[in-house]
Amino acid sequence: MPPHLGAEELVQRRIHLLVYHTSSLAGLPHRDRMRETSLVDEPYWLVCRPGHPVFTQSISLEGLVHFDWALAGYDRQFESSLPDPYRHLFQEHGVPRYRLLNQFACVELVKRTDMLTAVPQSSAQAMAEKGEVAAMPIPGDLRFSIIAAVLCDAANEPAVEHFIKCL
Repeated sequence: MPPHLGAEELVQRRIHLLVYHTSSLAGLPHRDRMRETSLVDEPYWLVCRPGHPVFTQSISLEGLVHFDWALAGYDRQFESSLPDPYRHLFQEHGVPRYRLLNQFACVELVKRTDMLTAVPQSSAQAMAEKGEVAAMPIPGDLRFSIIAAVLCDAANEPAVEHFIKCL
C-alpha cells in the first residue's frame, strides 16, 4: 500500500510493521511515533541484457541518462529524496521512461530489450554470475536502503521484535 496509508494503518494498530525503502518513509505523518530498523543498505547497480550498447561507451551518469530506463516503484517521494545532481539530471532527460510495480518486472523487461534498470548490488551480481544479465556499478552513490518501522512502544509486542530480528 502507499506509504502514507501504511503509516496510518500502523498508528491505528491495524498492522504492526512497515517495510519500505528509506525514501518512502521520509516525511511520513506520525514518523515521530515510529522506531526504525535498517534491514538492507547497499548500492544500486545497473542491470541490462548481455551485449547491451551501454558497454560500448565510457560509463558516466551523464551518459547513462541517454538510454531508456525502467525503474521499480519510482514515485515522487523517491524522486525528491535523490541527491540534487541525480534528480535534476533524471528530470532533464525523462528518466525513468517506465515506472513498473517491482524490480522483477524491470529485470524481465531489460533481459529482452535495450532498457536499463537498477537493482541492489547483491541481486545484480547474483544474476550476472548466472549469465542472465550484465551488471555494473552505477556511478555515484545511489543506495538501496530498506527500513522496518514499528510504533515506538512495539517492545510490548515480543512477536514483532522477534520478526524484525529475523529480517
